[in-house]
Amino acid sequence: MENRKLRQIVAKNRDTVYGRAHRFDTVKTLEDYQKQAPVTTYEDYLPYIEAIADGARNVLTKEPVLLFEP
Repeated sequence: MENRKLRQIVAKNRDTVYGRAHRFDTVKTLEDYQKQAPVTTYEDYLPYIEAIADGARNVLTKEPVLLFEP
């Protein structure tokens, strides 16, 4: 992923629950991102997904969640 595009995405989402947990405010390069947000599984996201389903906002993304799809 191009560093500029990555920085845009990360900056936009740094104040989400996920972004704060993974210190997106410190991400400047792909290598930073890889350190802060390691490879995960669906189960790692389940608490976040459940919070969104319960109405929480700004959990995984600043964008509004419109639907869930497997």
